[in-house]
Amino acid sequence: MTKSEIQSPKMELQTFKLQRGAALIVVLSFLVLLSLIVSTIVVLSKSASTKIIIEGDRITSGYLAEGAAARLQWLLMDDIKAHPNSNALKRFDSIMNDNNTSGSRKYMANGAPVSIPYYDASITVRIYDMCSGLNIGGGQGVNSLKQLQQVYVNTPDLYYEFKVFINRFTDYIGTGFGQTVNGLGKAGYNNLGLAPLPRNGQIQYRDEILWIPGSQLFFYPDDNGRLSIFDVIANDFYANQVNFFSASKLIIMALCNYSDQDAQYIIEGRDRWFGNSNLSLYDFIDQKYMSVLRQKFSFQDSGNYTFVINAAASDGSYERELIISLKVATSMQGEYNQYYEYILY
Repeated sequence: MTKSEIQSPKMELQTFKLQRGAALIVVLSFLVLLSLIVSTIVVLSKSASTKIIIEGDRITSGYLAEGAAARLQWLLMDDIKAHPNSNALKRFDSIMNDNNTSGSRKYMANGAPVSIPYYDASITVRIYDMCSGLNIGGGQGVNSLKQLQQVYVNTPDLYYEFKVFINRFTDYIGTGFGQTVNGLGKAGYNNLGLAPLPRNGQIQYRDEILWIPGSQLFFYPDDNGRLSIFDVIANDFYANQVNFFSASKLIIMALCNYSDQDAQYIIEGRDRWFGNSNLSLYDFIDQKYMSVLRQKFSFQDSGNYTFVINAAASDGSYERELIISLKVATSMQGEYNQYYEYILY
């Protein structure tokens, strides 16, 4: 063995320290990697657990909303039966002149939030008369749109654009032969990449009007995601008059040819009356407006309602909103509740 092959104790100690340091680095690297893996597993586990909890609350809240909708129908039917002469059901003249009512209904079609009992859940409902907008189904569409056009009479540009839109609507529901001035026929829809439009027949769904170019200038969903300016289109449903207690400001402007300020005054007066419905509506809205409103609107329930129901499985949990429109029967003898709309968010 040569001299160079013989390591001194000092060299052996240095070699050992180097090997031990490398081993320590390997062990520490493994621990760091293991820590990252464990942390990732914990994060994924918490994420999955949170998703499961949210989805569970979401499903539960949906079931609660649907169950509350079923209960609300019975509560409303019972309320109507218990108060057959209450404000919302009586003829308008009786509302104003007869103080001998059988009490006030709790479930009024006025859009006011009401809490209903349903197990231990937090359930808030709002009830509207389904006849709260204009009818664009059947042969009423063009006439309804012409009423809305009057809202823009003092805004020449919008008034003209609305006239163009009416022409396009006319082409949309027309037979397909010919085209109105500034209208839009089959070739126009093809050029816009909107084939196979137009329908060339009566409109079947109110949201369908949004397919017609130019609609975005005038129509948009309400806070609940519904195109409530128009009534739900159904073959066996048609209201001769809009229900005053559920009408929006725009509808009041359109039907009565009122300004924004006049319509806002009426809305505010109506809202105050909702909290004091044992008083006369004349106490909140001036006679000069009431005489016009009596001609243009219905002051009686139509028997068709829209429920907006918000339900949460528990405080702070995922809330669901259910919107249904239906005909509510006055009894279960030979009648049934018929649904026209069912939306669960």
